[in-house]
Amino acid sequence: MLIVFFTQEKTVCDLIAGRLTEKGHFAYVFTNMQKLLRSVGRQGPQKVDLLALDFRMGAQKDPGWTLLASDSKIPAVYYNDPYSRPGSFAAHWSRKIAGSGEFSGRNLMPLFRDLESVMLEEDVLPCVSLVCPPKKIACREERALGGFSIESFREKHSVQPSKFRLLSYFYQNRGAVLDAKRLCLFMWNEYSLQKKATLFSYICYLRKLFRRESRYCLRIISDGKNGYIFRISSPKFRIEREETASDYMRSDSKNSFDFSSTLLDD
Repeated sequence: MLIVFFTQEKTVCDLIAGRLTEKGHFAYVFTNMQKLLRSVGRQGPQKVDLLALDFRMGAQKDPGWTLLASDSKIPAVYYNDPYSRPGSFAAHWSRKIAGSGEFSGRNLMPLFRDLESVMLEEDVLPCVSLVCPPKKIACREERALGGFSIESFREKHSVQPSKFRLLSYFYQNRGAVLDAKRLCLFMWNEYSLQKKATLFSYICYLRKLFRRESRYCLRIISDGKNGYIFRISSPKFRIEREETASDYMRSDSKNSFDFSSTLLDD
């Protein structure tokens, strides 16, 4: 079945969509009304089995909303409806669909049950806005970190002030590629061969400290193009050699959900 999400909670809906795909459905996430309308128009409204809406976006007066809500005749429910209770989502959505008088909730029950089972997973439900504000969804790496504190790391390893400034910047931008020029300008407001050499000595210093850390695995990865990526994980993900960014990107991409080959593309 094909389910389309229209939401402000893109991160958590991407996660839900990925898990619905694993169950054999097709699921796509949109945050922009116009992109949603274009994509639905290309596919044809009759090909969309369910439109799962963010409750907070139901009051929108955009003309496109009227089109989706009535003219297109697409079954629509609020996936984060605050009037439903965990454990009764599927039944609640089915009653809402049946109550509209235009669709049968019975035909959608297999999809409702799969959607409910995903939403009830312990790492998903607290991140979905029902009545309480949602928690920020944590990636696999962040969940593994637990109580990591950069200040505690500084005290534990007696990090020199100038090096700690660099480490803090890496930590704030973890996962992003930071080129040498950007790092030098941040540290010294100057980019030169001398500053670049100093930067490299700082990175070598930090890497030596990282090898002394037993509770967490910290890495500064060279991407081979004058850039660096800071990564942190729990010890069970420790990698003994300095891996390249291309190694990381290849391994990470195998687990990502790819929308690029579809027509429904936000």
